[in-house]
Amino acid sequence: MKKKRATRLKIILGGLAVIVAAYLIVFQTPWFIVDTLSYNQSMNISNHEIMEYTGLDQGINYFFVDVEGIQEKLLVHPYVKSAIVGKKLPNVLTIQFEYNDEFVAIVSSGMYLTMDDQLHVLKAEESVGDIFLIEGFHVKSFNIGEQIKVKDFEVLEHSVELIHLLEKSHIEAKPILKYVDGSIELELNSAYKVKFGDGSNIERKFNNFVDIYDDLNSKQAISGVIDVSNEGLPSYRPFGE
Repeated sequence: MKKKRATRLKIILGGLAVIVAAYLIVFQTPWFIVDTLSYNQSMNISNHEIMEYTGLDQGINYFFVDVEGIQEKLLVHPYVKSAIVGKKLPNVLTIQFEYNDEFVAIVSSGMYLTMDDQLHVLKAEESVGDIFLIEGFHVKSFNIGEQIKVKDFEVLEHSVELIHLLEKSHIEAKPILKYVDGSIELELNSAYKVKFGDGSNIERKFNNFVDIYDDLNSKQAISGVIDVSNEGLPSYRPFGE
């Protein structure tokens, strides 16, 4: 009977020793402190920013990593569209990002507000990269990461549709778009000005513009105004007429 008790005591003590050893290894050593980050990189979000968003700069134990919480924090960054967070033993955090792309910029009070194609403001700076530029809209307010607020927002949306059509077309130049007196105007190669009105029925108007543009190029015309703004026949006139 005493031997059985002694054996049982040894088993209990041995089990406790294993638990204590496991606790010390897991929580009192650096082996399970997440210090390795694996993710698809972008020039618009730095490793330092990700460390701050994930909390890795403060040191997190692998078993305490809140995957869903980290995903929510990362989505606050304006360039992050989605983030799938995972972890690998003993100390690796993995992130698969889908990024928002810089698509268009609006000029406002000497600043360039760079946005994605859903018109969420990604950054505000004094210069802009090689993206489409829109001038003339009155910006009422903006917050980084949120959709911009402008007067005549629907016309701005039509402008984005127009840019998508340009990207899909054979026209290689990257024009400047302007909002002038309630009308979207496209300046192409400093040679052509194209009037689209308020942008309603934009696809039909764009196709009319392309037909005229190609015809003019075939006739070696070099400049002028193409007007597809109204519901009637589109028109063309050389500058100065």
